[in-house]
Amino acid sequence: MSANLLILIIEAMAVYFLVLLAHSLRNKFGLYHFYALIGGITAVMSWVTDAGVRVEAFGISFMVGSTVFYTALLLSVFVIYVFDGPKATRIAISTIIVVSALVPVISIVLNTQMSLSDTIPLAKIPMPSFRINIASVLTTAVDLIFFAVTWEFFGSTKFNMKLWLRSYLTLLGVMWIDVFLFNTGAFFGTPFYLDILQGTLITRFIVSLFAFPFLMIYIYWQNSIQSIESEARPVFSILKQVAEIKQELKQAKEEIEKQKQVENAIRVSLEKHRSLSEKLGKENTMKELLLDVITHDLKNPAGVIKGIASLLREEYPKDSMVAMVDESVINLMSVIDNATTLAIVAGGEEIEKSKINLKDVVDTAVKEYKLSFERNDMALINNFSEDVFVNANPIVIEIFKNYLSNALKYSFEGKKLIISVVHSDENLIVQFADSGNTISKVDREKIFERNVQLEKNSYSGRGLGLAIAKRIADAHNAEVGVKPNRPSGNIFYFSIKKIKD
Repeated sequence: MSANLLILIIEAMAVYFLVLLAHSLRNKFGLYHFYALIGGITAVMSWVTDAGVRVEAFGISFMVGSTVFYTALLLSVFVIYVFDGPKATRIAISTIIVVSALVPVISIVLNTQMSLSDTIPLAKIPMPSFRINIASVLTTAVDLIFFAVTWEFFGSTKFNMKLWLRSYLTLLGVMWIDVFLFNTGAFFGTPFYLDILQGTLITRFIVSLFAFPFLMIYIYWQNSIQSIESEARPVFSILKQVAEIKQELKQAKEEIEKQKQVENAIRVSLEKHRSLSEKLGKENTMKELLLDVITHDLKNPAGVIKGIASLLREEYPKDSMVAMVDESVINLMSVIDNATTLAIVAGGEEIEKSKINLKDVVDTAVKEYKLSFERNDMALINNFSEDVFVNANPIVIEIFKNYLSNALKYSFEGKKLIISVVHSDENLIVQFADSGNTISKVDREKIFERNVQLEKNSYSGRGLGLAIAKRIADAHNAEVGVKPNRPSGNIFYFSIKKIKD
């Protein structure tokens, strides 16, 4: 054995040992020193390879750069991937690639500086070949990714491969793919391409046999003292994580687009809301104007009519027509006074309430419609004879007026309307029972809705007034409704909570 070969073996063993030792200390010192070491080995590999340092033995040329330093780097990536995972491996791969790219640049800068000065050229820093270094950097990147793919491929359950065989085939596979890619990139098209390719394949096979025991001893040693399982990770784990990152970026972009769409929709909605608010503001202004007209412009002529009616009643005290005009004007002025309250009820706002005798309210409504019932030859029977007090606004009289008005319009066939009272534990129920045509169940469920008009029989106009009655009832937390009478007709009712004595 020649001295040069012995030195090469000792050198390779020392570098292999140094790499594996640095990795074994990761649990104590972390991986930072390990990354620094492989960065330094990468730089030395580049310089030694560019310098063409080799050892001849048994007719075979062993390149020092690949035999010692490249193999050491491959062992470092091997153990960090197996024991520390893809994330740590990506850092190691990035370190090797970046240093591999920077070293030739530094060599070019130094040689250029020497050539431009009077200094003697640096013989120990060779001028790198652009083609060779590009091939080296690209091949290194592909080698390390191919390593992860090969390791996971041989580790799949369908092979059921032993750890030592899986490790050796991965190591040899990466070495040979490196030979093919690097020599193709650096020497393809030259006369000696095939000779270099053949020779390098043989030397890499020999180097793999030499380096493999170091690798397996280290793997088994780490498993024995730290119980680290070198379990298989997902196939193509490094490439998979890259794909996952791309997918996350794509999802983030989609989320941003969705956010923009939501913001646009909100912006359009705000514009619509602003437009509707302006329109509503104008409508409220018109409503306030209408209320002003009702409460002021109508109240004055109504007051004049009331004065004339009062004078006529004094002059003709027994004239029923004059009495009816006088009472009607009083009711008209009451409606005008309640116009604001009606607007508040229609808007769903809170109205003022006080203790009132509901019997008096019903009596007032009955008195107003009594003459109309007599003219239509209809009997109006009021059985509400006892005082009952509730917390309400006088506007509730409009509910009773609506019931009386509807009876005149739609229930004259029955020739009578009976007002009665039903007491429950807490509520008082005032009922208006007629004997006309019975409203169907379907129509009873919607008759109190706004703008609903029944088209059957003679009830085609019974919708709007009842909707107002329901609004008034809702403002009092009360209830209005209708149910069938027996044998025919309908019972309209108003239920409100009593004030206990």
